[in-house]
Amino acid sequence: MTTAPTDNFVADDMSIDGFLSPLLHDYIPNIVAAHPEWFDYARRLNTVAMTMWKEHPITTAGQLPMEQEPLAVRLLARALSSFQGAMLMLERGMVIEAGTLARSNYETGFWLSYLRDHPVAAIKHFEIDEIHSAIGRHEGYLKLYADNPERIASVNAALTKLRATKNKTTVKKLGMEALAKAGDCGDFYTFYRVLCGTSAHASVRSTDYYLKLFPDQTLGHEFGPDIDGIPQQAAFNCHAMLLCALSFAHITEAGDAQVLHGLTVEFDKRSQAMPFGALD
Repeated sequence: MTTAPTDNFVADDMSIDGFLSPLLHDYIPNIVAAHPEWFDYARRLNTVAMTMWKEHPITTAGQLPMEQEPLAVRLLARALSSFQGAMLMLERGMVIEAGTLARSNYETGFWLSYLRDHPVAAIKHFEIDEIHSAIGRHEGYLKLYADNPERIASVNAALTKLRATKNKTTVKKLGMEALAKAGDCGDFYTFYRVLCGTSAHASVRSTDYYLKLFPDQTLGHEFGPDIDGIPQQAAFNCHAMLLCALSFAHITEAGDAQVLHGLTVEFDKRSQAMPFGALD
């Protein structure tokens, strides 16, 4: 059995390779052991969500790919991938980075909730959202391939079709707050907004995270596993995954809905036991 490296060995190795330090991988048991309750909860939640996902095929007889259930299955796959990625990051103490994925998962949850309550409208908005995204991508291609006349001609042809499709519809692209409200996710949106200020975007608060204040009030580098910050980000990540899983269960009438209810009650108890401001 391999012995986990000491704190000093890991710190020395991370001063060279950062989070790519080979020793950090061997240090994971120490990090998980610091907060076993959250890692255990996340694994149980993940197992339930994975079971629900596997029980529902992406293609179902009589259903088109963009109908409610097939779309929900793909959205849950995205949610699971983000959730698992965030937990892998937390095993390495990458708290801010895990928050970025949790933030993305709230967005997936908003779509699943909207799809649950208003499937026809949600699918139309999901499609128009892709058209707006595609237009943005192709406008970027115009700059990337400015010196390639053949590629530019292809891009312009695609843009013409995309813009014509957008102009034919009266459906407007939803902002994230409007999307959350459409799926009755107001409370979840509040936590999403908190993550917007601490993860994903380059901001004063997110960059201050990498400053270390020494006793003499001088500043230095802070770059290493944040073990103390794990419960907060694990809570965000599980909160977002619960939103996704509960919405999916409602759409598909999944048999694991009762288990999810128990996990939700457990999550509420865990979050209430956290210090005030722990999710801020």
